[in-house]
Amino acid sequence: SNKPDQVAKTIEITTGWTGSTRVRVRRSSNHDFGFSGNVVDEVKYESLSAVTPITLTDFGNVTTVQVVTKATERALSLKERKFNALVTRKLPTYSGTAWSGVLDSDGSILSGTINATTSFVDILAAITQDPFIGRQTISTIDLAQIYARYSEIGSYFSLGTEPMAFHYTLDSDNISYEETIRMIANAVFCIAYRQNGKIRFTFDKPQTSSTALFTHRNKKPSSDVISRRFTADAEYDGIELTYNDNVTDAQEVIKLPLSGTATNYKKIELTGVREYEIAYIRAAREYNKLKYQRISIETETTTDGRLLLPNQRIDIVDNTRFDSQDGEVIAQSGLTLTLSRNLVWGVGAHSILLMKRDGSLESIGCTAGTNANQVILDYAPSEAINTTHGGSSGVRTIFSFGADSVSSANSYLVQEVNISDKSYVKVSAINYDANYYSDDLETIPNREDVL
Repeated sequence: SNKPDQVAKTIEITTGWTGSTRVRVRRSSNHDFGFSGNVVDEVKYESLSAVTPITLTDFGNVTTVQVVTKATERALSLKERKFNALVTRKLPTYSGTAWSGVLDSDGSILSGTINATTSFVDILAAITQDPFIGRQTISTIDLAQIYARYSEIGSYFSLGTEPMAFHYTLDSDNISYEETIRMIANAVFCIAYRQNGKIRFTFDKPQTSSTALFTHRNKKPSSDVISRRFTADAEYDGIELTYNDNVTDAQEVIKLPLSGTATNYKKIELTGVREYEIAYIRAAREYNKLKYQRISIETETTTDGRLLLPNQRIDIVDNTRFDSQDGEVIAQSGLTLTLSRNLVWGVGAHSILLMKRDGSLESIGCTAGTNANQVILDYAPSEAINTTHGGSSGVRTIFSFGADSVSSANSYLVQEVNISDKSYVKVSAINYDANYYSDDLETIPNREDVL
Protein backbone atom coordinates (compact mmCIF):
# COMPACT_ATOMS: atom_id res chain seq x y z
CA SER A 1 0.00 0.00 0.00
CA ASN A 2 1.07 3.61 -0.48
CA LYS A 3 2.45 5.31 2.60
CA PRO A 4 3.15 9.05 2.99
CA ASP A 5 6.29 8.43 5.03
CA GLN A 6 9.04 5.89 4.97
CA VAL A 7 8.83 3.13 7.55
CA ALA A 8 11.94 2.43 9.57
CA LYS A 9 12.89 -0.25 12.04
CA THR A 10 15.37 0.17 14.84
CA ILE A 11 17.49 -2.87 15.69
CA GLU A 12 19.48 -2.85 18.90
CA ILE A 13 22.58 -5.05 18.95
CA THR A 14 24.86 -5.46 21.93
CA THR A 15 28.32 -6.64 20.89
CA GLY A 16 30.73 -8.54 23.04
CA TRP A 17 33.46 -6.00 22.50
CA THR A 18 34.10 -2.26 22.25
CA GLY A 19 35.53 -0.29 19.36
CA SER A 20 34.98 -0.35 15.59
CA THR A 21 32.46 -2.78 14.10
CA ARG A 22 31.68 -3.79 10.51
CA VAL A 23 27.96 -4.03 9.74
CA ARG A 24 26.25 -5.67 6.75
CA VAL A 25 22.57 -6.04 5.87
CA ARG A 26 20.64 -8.24 3.41
CA ARG A 27 17.04 -9.13 2.64
CA SER A 28 16.05 -12.48 4.15
CA SER A 29 12.41 -12.73 2.95
CA ASN A 30 11.49 -14.16 -0.46
CA HIS A 31 10.77 -11.95 -3.42
CA ASP A 32 7.06 -11.77 -4.34
CA PHE A 33 7.26 -13.24 -7.86
CA GLY A 34 3.47 -13.57 -8.05
CA PHE A 35 2.86 -9.81 -7.83
CA SER A 36 2.01 -8.38 -11.26
CA GLY A 37 2.96 -4.78 -10.48
CA ASN A 38 6.33 -3.11 -10.14
CA VAL A 39 8.33 -4.10 -7.12
CA VAL A 40 11.10 -1.92 -5.71
CA ASP A 41 13.32 -4.23 -3.72
CA GLU A 42 15.70 -1.98 -1.84
CA VAL A 43 17.32 -2.20 1.55
CA LYS A 44 19.26 0.81 2.78
CA TYR A 45 20.47 2.47 5.94
CA GLU A 46 18.75 5.73 6.73
CA SER A 47 21.05 6.08 9.70
CA LEU A 48 23.48 3.89 11.57
CA SER A 49 24.84 4.86 14.93
CA ALA A 50 26.48 3.49 18.03
CA VAL A 51 25.33 4.33 21.53
CA THR A 52 27.56 4.56 24.57
CA PRO A 53 26.24 4.90 28.12
CA ILE A 54 26.81 8.34 29.66
CA THR A 55 27.91 8.23 33.25
CA LEU A 56 28.21 12.00 33.78
CA THR A 57 25.33 13.71 35.54
CA ASP A 58 26.70 17.26 35.30
CA PHE A 59 28.04 18.82 32.10
CA GLY A 60 29.00 22.14 33.67
CA ASN A 61 27.39 25.51 32.97
CA VAL A 62 25.18 24.28 30.11
CA THR A 63 21.56 23.25 29.72
CA THR A 64 21.09 19.66 28.51
CA VAL A 65 17.82 18.65 26.83
CA GLN A 66 16.97 15.15 25.56
CA VAL A 67 14.65 15.13 22.55
CA VAL A 68 13.04 12.13 20.81
CA THR A 69 11.92 12.74 17.23
CA LYS A 70 9.99 10.33 15.06
CA ALA A 71 12.01 9.47 11.95
CA THR A 72 9.50 10.79 9.44
CA GLU A 73 10.53 11.76 5.94
CA ARG A 74 10.04 15.43 6.78
CA ALA A 75 12.13 15.18 9.94
CA LEU A 76 14.88 13.33 8.15
CA SER A 77 14.98 15.89 5.34
CA LEU A 78 16.20 18.62 7.70
CA LYS A 79 19.91 19.20 7.30
CA GLU A 80 20.19 20.85 10.70
CA ARG A 81 18.09 19.90 13.68
CA LYS A 82 16.66 22.78 15.72
CA PHE A 83 14.96 22.69 19.08
CA ASN A 84 12.75 25.53 20.33
CA ALA A 85 11.38 25.70 23.85
CA LEU A 86 9.63 28.22 26.06
CA VAL A 87 11.84 28.74 29.08
CA THR A 88 12.18 31.32 31.82
CA ARG A 89 15.67 31.93 33.10
CA LYS A 90 16.30 31.87 36.82
CA LEU A 91 17.93 35.04 38.13
CA PRO A 92 18.39 36.85 41.43
CA THR A 93 15.18 38.80 42.04
CA TYR A 94 14.97 42.30 43.48
CA SER A 95 12.45 43.06 46.23
CA GLY A 96 12.87 46.82 46.14
CA THR A 97 15.46 46.79 48.91
CA ALA A 98 17.63 43.69 48.41
CA TRP A 99 18.58 40.88 46.01
CA SER A 100 17.65 37.25 46.62
CA GLY A 101 21.04 36.03 45.43
CA VAL A 102 24.32 36.84 43.71
CA LEU A 103 25.57 35.50 40.37
CA ASP A 104 29.16 34.46 39.74
CA SER A 105 31.19 35.91 36.87
CA ASP A 106 30.31 32.89 34.69
CA GLY A 107 26.57 33.34 35.26
CA SER A 108 26.15 30.61 37.86
CA ILE A 109 24.66 31.21 41.30
CA LEU A 110 27.31 32.26 43.81
CA SER A 111 25.13 32.70 46.89
CA GLY A 112 21.51 33.06 47.92
CA THR A 113 18.67 31.91 45.67
CA ILE A 114 17.59 32.47 42.07
CA ASN A 115 14.05 32.40 40.74
CA ALA A 116 12.29 32.23 37.37
CA THR A 117 11.59 35.88 36.55
CA THR A 118 10.40 38.07 33.68
CA SER A 119 10.73 41.34 35.62
CA PHE A 120 12.57 43.89 33.50
CA VAL A 121 14.42 45.12 36.60
CA ASP A 122 15.91 41.68 37.27
CA ILE A 123 16.75 41.19 33.58
CA LEU A 124 18.32 44.65 33.29
CA ALA A 125 20.57 43.94 36.26
CA ALA A 126 21.54 40.53 34.85
CA ILE A 127 22.50 41.75 31.38
CA THR A 128 24.44 44.66 32.88
CA GLN A 129 26.68 42.23 34.76
CA ASP A 130 26.68 39.55 32.04
CA PRO A 131 30.25 38.94 30.80
CA PHE A 132 29.04 38.78 27.18
CA ILE A 133 26.52 41.67 27.13
CA GLY A 134 27.04 44.52 29.57
CA ARG A 135 30.34 43.58 31.18
CA GLN A 136 29.71 46.26 33.82
CA THR A 137 28.91 46.49 37.51
CA ILE A 138 25.42 46.83 38.98
CA SER A 139 26.26 50.43 39.93
CA THR A 140 25.95 51.32 36.23
CA ILE A 141 22.16 51.41 36.61
CA ASP A 142 20.22 53.58 39.04
CA LEU A 143 18.44 50.65 40.64
CA ALA A 144 16.26 52.65 43.03
CA GLN A 145 15.05 54.98 40.26
CA ILE A 146 14.32 52.13 37.85
CA TYR A 147 12.49 50.08 40.49
CA ALA A 148 10.34 53.13 41.20
CA ARG A 149 9.38 53.12 37.50
CA TYR A 150 8.58 49.39 37.83
CA SER A 151 6.11 50.16 40.61
CA GLU A 152 4.72 53.14 38.70
CA ILE A 153 3.97 51.05 35.61
CA GLY A 154 2.19 48.41 37.70
CA SER A 155 0.03 51.00 39.45
CA TYR A 156 -0.90 52.74 36.20
CA PHE A 157 -2.01 49.74 34.13
CA SER A 158 -3.35 47.36 36.84
CA LEU A 159 -2.83 44.37 34.51
CA GLY A 160 -0.76 42.15 36.78
CA THR A 161 2.96 41.88 36.13
CA GLU A 162 2.83 41.72 32.32
CA PRO A 163 3.31 45.47 31.74
CA MET A 164 6.61 45.15 33.67
CA ALA A 165 7.73 41.94 31.93
CA PHE A 166 10.29 41.39 29.19
CA HIS A 167 10.16 38.19 27.09
CA TYR A 168 13.08 37.74 24.73
CA THR A 169 16.05 35.47 24.13
CA LEU A 170 19.22 37.55 24.25
CA ASP A 171 21.44 35.27 22.17
CA SER A 172 22.86 37.54 19.46
CA ASP A 173 26.34 39.03 19.60
CA ASN A 174 25.33 41.69 17.05
CA ILE A 175 23.25 43.68 19.56
CA SER A 176 25.08 46.17 21.76
CA TYR A 177 24.44 46.67 25.46
CA GLU A 178 22.85 50.05 24.78
CA GLU A 179 20.53 48.59 22.12
CA THR A 180 19.53 45.79 24.50
CA ILE A 181 18.59 48.36 27.14
CA ARG A 182 16.57 50.28 24.57
CA MET A 183 14.68 47.09 23.68
CA ILE A 184 13.87 46.41 27.33
CA ALA A 185 12.71 49.97 27.96
CA ASN A 186 10.60 50.01 24.80
CA ALA A 187 8.80 46.80 25.82
CA VAL A 188 7.67 48.32 29.14
CA PHE A 189 6.53 51.76 27.86
CA CYS A 190 9.73 53.50 28.97
CA ILE A 191 12.60 55.48 27.51
CA ALA A 192 16.13 54.81 28.74
CA TYR A 193 18.65 57.60 29.29
CA ARG A 194 21.97 58.14 31.01
CA GLN A 195 22.36 60.84 33.66
CA ASN A 196 25.33 61.44 35.95
CA GLY A 197 26.93 58.24 34.67
CA LYS A 198 23.93 56.05 35.55
CA ILE A 199 21.23 54.49 33.38
CA ARG A 200 17.69 55.53 34.26
CA PHE A 201 14.20 54.96 32.86
CA THR A 202 11.35 57.41 32.33
CA PHE A 203 7.79 56.04 32.05
CA ASP A 204 5.77 57.33 29.11
CA LYS A 205 2.39 58.26 30.60
CA PRO A 206 0.01 61.26 30.71
CA GLN A 207 1.48 64.36 32.34
CA THR A 208 -0.95 66.89 33.79
CA SER A 209 1.49 69.81 33.84
CA SER A 210 4.78 70.96 32.38
CA THR A 211 7.96 71.03 34.42
CA ALA A 212 9.88 73.73 32.53
CA LEU A 213 9.18 76.87 30.51
CA PHE A 214 11.28 78.23 27.68
CA THR A 215 10.65 81.76 26.41
CA HIS A 216 12.91 84.33 24.81
CA ARG A 217 14.54 84.70 28.23
CA ASN A 218 16.24 81.29 28.11
CA LYS A 219 16.42 80.59 24.38
CA LYS A 220 18.92 81.63 21.78
CA PRO A 221 17.33 84.36 19.63
CA SER A 222 15.97 83.17 16.26
CA SER A 223 16.78 79.53 17.02
CA ASP A 224 13.24 78.10 16.77
CA VAL A 225 12.53 75.75 13.86
CA ILE A 226 8.91 74.54 13.89
CA SER A 227 7.38 71.97 11.54
CA ARG A 228 3.60 71.69 11.31
CA ARG A 229 1.42 69.06 9.66
CA PHE A 230 -2.18 69.72 8.70
CA THR A 231 -3.14 66.04 8.65
CA ALA A 232 -1.78 62.81 10.07
CA ASP A 233 1.58 61.42 9.00
CA ALA A 234 1.52 61.79 5.22
CA GLU A 235 3.25 58.45 4.77
CA TYR A 236 0.95 56.31 6.93
CA ASP A 237 -2.73 56.06 7.83
CA GLY A 238 -2.62 52.92 9.97
CA ILE A 239 -0.52 50.78 12.30
CA GLU A 240 0.55 47.18 11.73
CA LEU A 241 2.14 45.88 14.93
CA THR A 242 3.74 42.42 15.05
CA TYR A 243 4.47 40.56 18.27
CA ASN A 244 5.06 36.97 19.42
CA ASP A 245 1.83 35.86 21.12
CA ASN A 246 1.89 33.68 24.25
CA VAL A 247 -1.31 31.80 23.33
CA THR A 248 -0.53 30.74 19.77
CA ASP A 249 3.25 30.86 20.28
CA ALA A 250 3.47 32.48 16.86
CA GLN A 251 3.80 35.96 15.44
CA GLU A 252 0.47 37.77 15.50
CA VAL A 253 -0.44 41.06 13.82
CA ILE A 254 -2.59 43.87 15.19
CA LYS A 255 -3.86 46.31 12.57
CA LEU A 256 -5.41 49.65 13.44
CA PRO A 257 -7.86 51.12 12.67
CA LEU A 258 -10.04 48.06 13.21
CA SER A 259 -12.26 49.18 10.35
CA GLY A 260 -9.53 48.08 7.94
CA THR A 261 -9.80 51.32 5.96
CA ALA A 262 -6.05 52.09 6.10
CA THR A 263 -4.12 51.81 2.85
CA ASN A 264 -0.56 52.33 4.05
CA TYR A 265 0.41 50.82 7.37
CA LYS A 266 3.32 51.86 9.54
CA LYS A 267 4.97 48.54 10.42
CA ILE A 268 6.23 48.04 13.98
CA GLU A 269 7.90 44.93 15.43
CA LEU A 270 7.39 44.86 19.20
CA THR A 271 10.17 42.89 20.84
CA GLY A 272 9.84 41.44 24.32
CA VAL A 273 6.02 41.51 24.57
CA ARG A 274 3.92 38.30 24.42
CA GLU A 275 0.65 39.38 26.05
CA TYR A 276 -2.13 40.40 23.63
CA GLU A 277 -3.48 43.12 25.96
CA ILE A 278 -0.10 44.82 26.27
CA ALA A 279 0.52 44.63 22.52
CA TYR A 280 -2.89 46.15 21.79
CA ILE A 281 -2.29 49.09 24.15
CA ARG A 282 1.02 49.76 22.44
CA ALA A 283 -0.56 49.58 18.98
CA ALA A 284 -3.29 51.99 20.09
CA ARG A 285 -0.69 54.45 21.35
CA GLU A 286 1.20 54.34 18.07
CA TYR A 287 -2.02 54.88 16.12
CA ASN A 288 -3.00 57.84 18.31
CA LYS A 289 0.38 59.42 17.69
CA LEU A 290 -0.26 59.12 13.96
CA LYS A 291 -3.51 61.03 14.45
CA TYR A 292 -2.51 63.68 16.99
CA GLN A 293 1.19 64.39 16.50
CA ARG A 294 1.12 67.60 14.47
CA ILE A 295 4.02 69.82 15.52
CA SER A 296 7.73 69.27 16.05
CA ILE A 297 10.17 71.89 17.24
CA GLU A 298 13.91 72.32 17.41
CA THR A 299 15.28 75.15 19.50
CA GLU A 300 18.44 76.13 21.34
CA THR A 301 18.12 76.95 25.01
CA THR A 302 20.47 78.30 27.60
CA THR A 303 22.06 75.88 30.06
CA ASP A 304 18.62 75.38 31.64
CA GLY A 305 18.14 72.74 28.94
CA ARG A 306 20.81 70.52 30.52
CA LEU A 307 18.26 69.50 33.15
CA LEU A 308 15.73 68.19 30.63
CA LEU A 309 14.96 64.46 30.42
CA PRO A 310 13.56 62.35 27.55
CA ASN A 311 9.75 62.39 27.34
CA GLN A 312 9.49 65.26 29.83
CA ARG A 313 6.60 67.64 29.26
CA ILE A 314 7.73 71.25 28.84
CA ASP A 315 6.23 74.52 27.62
CA ILE A 316 7.91 76.41 24.78
CA VAL A 317 6.86 79.82 23.54
CA ASP A 318 6.72 80.03 19.75
CA ASN A 319 9.25 82.78 19.05
CA THR A 320 8.87 82.40 15.29
CA ARG A 321 5.77 84.58 15.81
CA PHE A 322 7.49 86.78 18.38
CA ASP A 323 7.96 90.45 17.48
CA SER A 324 11.58 90.59 18.52
CA GLN A 325 12.74 93.87 19.99
CA ASP A 326 16.49 93.81 19.96
CA GLY A 327 19.51 96.01 19.38
CA GLU A 328 22.44 97.39 21.38
CA VAL A 329 22.92 99.00 24.78
CA ILE A 330 24.20 102.52 24.09
CA ALA A 331 24.42 103.87 27.66
CA GLN A 332 24.25 102.77 31.29
CA SER A 333 23.58 104.63 34.52
CA GLY A 334 23.49 102.24 37.46
CA LEU A 335 20.64 99.82 36.76
CA THR A 336 19.17 102.02 34.01
CA LEU A 337 20.05 101.01 30.46
CA THR A 338 19.55 103.20 27.41
CA LEU A 339 18.91 101.12 24.31
CA SER A 340 19.32 101.68 20.58
CA ARG A 341 15.56 101.54 19.96
CA ASN A 342 12.25 102.34 21.61
CA LEU A 343 10.43 99.45 23.27
CA VAL A 344 6.80 98.35 23.16
CA TRP A 345 5.54 97.09 26.50
CA GLY A 346 2.81 94.50 26.81
CA VAL A 347 0.86 93.06 29.73
CA GLY A 348 2.64 91.45 32.68
CA ALA A 349 6.31 91.00 33.51
CA HIS A 350 9.09 91.71 31.00
CA SER A 351 12.76 90.83 30.79
CA ILE A 352 15.82 91.74 28.79
CA LEU A 353 18.30 89.22 27.43
CA LEU A 354 21.92 90.43 27.45
CA MET A 355 24.61 88.67 25.42
CA LYS A 356 27.97 88.16 27.13
CA ARG A 357 31.34 88.26 25.41
CA ASP A 358 31.54 84.46 25.25
CA GLY A 359 28.21 84.33 23.41
CA SER A 360 26.14 83.07 26.35
CA LEU A 361 23.02 84.88 27.53
CA GLU A 362 21.86 86.39 30.81
CA SER A 363 18.19 87.14 31.38
CA ILE A 364 17.21 89.88 33.84
CA GLY A 365 13.75 91.12 34.74
CA CYS A 366 13.15 94.81 34.11
CA THR A 367 10.67 97.68 34.30
CA ALA A 368 10.11 100.72 32.09
CA GLY A 369 12.50 103.65 32.42
CA THR A 370 11.81 107.35 32.01
CA ASN A 371 12.22 107.29 28.23
CA ALA A 372 10.75 104.84 25.70
CA ASN A 373 14.21 103.42 24.99
CA GLN A 374 15.14 102.84 28.64
CA VAL A 375 14.72 99.91 31.07
CA ILE A 376 15.50 99.58 34.78
CA LEU A 377 17.09 96.22 35.66
CA ASP A 378 15.98 94.22 38.69
CA TYR A 379 19.64 93.60 39.54
CA ALA A 380 23.12 94.22 38.10
CA PRO A 381 24.29 91.84 35.34
CA SER A 382 27.10 89.37 36.13
CA GLU A 383 29.30 90.82 33.37
CA ALA A 384 30.03 94.51 32.79
CA ILE A 385 28.00 96.00 29.95
CA ASN A 386 29.93 97.50 27.05
CA THR A 387 28.42 100.70 25.66
CA THR A 388 31.43 101.72 23.52
CA HIS A 389 31.56 100.69 19.88
CA GLY A 390 34.80 99.97 18.04
CA GLY A 391 38.47 99.77 18.92
CA SER A 392 39.62 97.47 21.69
CA SER A 393 36.14 97.47 23.19
CA GLY A 394 34.65 95.56 20.25
CA VAL A 395 30.90 95.78 19.79
CA ARG A 396 28.32 97.08 22.25
CA THR A 397 26.36 94.60 24.40
CA ILE A 398 23.53 93.13 22.36
CA PHE A 399 20.06 92.81 23.89
CA SER A 400 16.71 91.18 23.19
CA PHE A 401 13.56 92.35 24.96
CA GLY A 402 10.09 90.88 25.40
CA ALA A 403 7.22 89.91 27.70
CA ASP A 404 7.43 86.84 29.93
CA SER A 405 3.82 85.86 29.24
CA VAL A 406 3.25 82.14 28.70
CA SER A 407 -0.05 82.66 26.88
CA SER A 408 1.63 81.77 23.61
CA ALA A 409 3.42 78.71 25.01
CA ASN A 410 2.65 75.23 23.70
CA SER A 411 3.25 71.94 25.53
CA TYR A 412 5.82 69.55 24.08
CA LEU A 413 7.38 66.17 24.87
CA VAL A 414 11.18 66.21 24.84
CA GLN A 415 12.60 63.73 22.32
CA GLU A 416 16.28 64.57 22.28
CA VAL A 417 18.70 66.82 24.14
CA ASN A 418 22.05 67.57 22.49
CA ILE A 419 24.60 69.14 24.84
CA SER A 420 27.39 69.69 22.34
CA ASP A 421 27.77 73.43 22.87
CA LYS A 422 29.08 75.00 26.07
CA SER A 423 26.65 77.92 25.81
CA TYR A 424 23.49 76.40 24.33
CA VAL A 425 21.55 73.14 24.45
CA LYS A 426 19.74 71.90 21.35
CA VAL A 427 16.30 70.50 22.22
CA SER A 428 14.05 68.50 19.90
CA ALA A 429 10.41 67.93 20.91
CA ILE A 430 6.97 66.98 19.62
CA ASN A 431 3.63 68.46 20.63
CA TYR A 432 2.13 66.99 23.80
CA ASP A 433 -1.40 65.62 23.46
CA ALA A 434 -3.27 63.65 26.14
CA ASN A 435 -4.98 61.73 23.33
CA TYR A 436 -1.77 59.75 22.85
CA TYR A 437 -2.78 57.79 25.96
CA SER A 438 -6.56 57.84 25.57
CA ASP A 439 -6.82 54.05 25.03
CA ASP A 440 -4.46 52.99 27.82
CA LEU A 441 -7.18 52.27 30.38
CA GLU A 442 -10.10 51.60 28.06
CA THR A 443 -11.70 48.17 27.56
CA ILE A 444 -9.50 46.13 25.22
CA PRO A 445 -11.34 44.38 22.34
CA ASN A 446 -11.50 40.59 22.34
CA ARG A 447 -8.46 39.06 20.67
CA GLU A 448 -10.74 37.11 18.29
CA ASP A 449 -12.01 40.42 16.92
CA VAL A 450 -8.53 41.84 16.36
CA LEU A 451 -6.08 39.07 15.47
